[in-house]
Amino acid sequence: MKIKCIVCVLLFFSLCGCDAYVYAQPYNYENSIWVCDEPEITYYVLDSPDNENYAVVKINGQDIMLDFGFRSTLLFAFIHDESESEANKECFTGTCQYSKEKFVVKVDIESDRLFGGEYETLVFKRMK
Repeated sequence: MKIKCIVCVLLFFSLCGCDAYVYAQPYNYENSIWVCDEPEITYYVLDSPDNENYAVVKINGQDIMLDFGFRSTLLFAFIHDESESEANKECFTGTCQYSKEKFVVKVDIESDRLFGGEYETLVFKRMK
């Protein structure tokens, strides 16, 4: 009987879309800064997860703003553009592993429109 109850609870949570990683994702660490050295990307988390957080990647000496979206262990990166001309343009996706001090993204090379397949793994370390 206990096994049936456990299976029912697990099934319920999986069907409800429960995200076991939601509290481990970096945007939950208010006022934090996460830095990837190679390539040079800085992800800024503002004072709450409800605010707009953003990342800045430096390519050929130019800063490009990105929006990161997290869903479970997936990361979706979009070019940020206030004019909406490039808004919501997905530039890469990847799968993540999270900890309090870093998150690691295994980039999906097929979806990479930003780095041209140059980076397979991005390691972000929490600086603040």
